[in-house]
Amino acid sequence: MRLIDAELLEEQFGISDADILAKEEIRFAPTVDAVVVTRCKDCKHLCVWNRKDIYAFCPKTNIVFLPFDKDTRTFFCSYGERKDGGDG
Repeated sequence: MRLIDAELLEEQFGISDADILAKEEIRFAPTVDAVVVTRCKDCKHLCVWNRKDIYAFCPKTNIVFLPFDKDTRTFFCSYGERKDGGDG
């Protein structure tokens, strides 16, 4: 599954019967309840012990990131806040 911007997709269609049908299909397609997450590598709480993010610690969750364990590039939690203060 992948997320799309349905409104932007609808704008790509014209006014022909086929286009109107496609718009209706998009409008009634199932949706997901998705939220933006901050990965640990981008989180302001992460304390990195070396420059490669191999050894790190999160004081919010008490998780230690070690080689061949959790990866800061893919792991996230509900406490994540971006270093730069932006969204997701």
